Amino acid sequence: MALRSALRKMPALGRSLGMAPRTGLVHALSLSLSPPACSRLMSHVPQPQEEELFYSDEARAKRREEFNRTEASFEQSMKDIQKDLDFLKELHSREWPDPEENFRKELRKFEKKCDIALLVLVPTTAVLFMSIPYYL
Repeated sequence: MALRSALRKMPALGRSLGMAPRTGLVHALSLSLSPPACSRLMSHVPQPQEEELFYSDEARAKRREEFNRTEASFEQSMKDIQKDLDFLKELHSREWPDPEENFRKELRKFEKKCDIALLVLVPTTAVLFMSIPYYL
């Protein structure tokens, strides 16, 4: 029954309720439903026990230590992530040479070495062959 009345009054949730600071869904539901219906809908929400509301000094110190450890771990993780992001950004900003262009450059160097070897070896071989006597 309470759910049916909430669904029937649902268009009222989209309208301004006249109270600017409390325009949340729970507040709108509580305004659109009668108090008994609202209490039946909200009865499944667990209520904290009184001892859960206040911590002893030991429990507060443990929670503070746990929070500090968690915060330090988070800060270290953020530093590691930032370092990895900087490395990736550096890798991305580098201009890697084209493999085909690199191959052609190496091929040109090899061709120059071969040309130099031919320029040196062909005349020296010709001179050697000319110096060999014919009577051998």
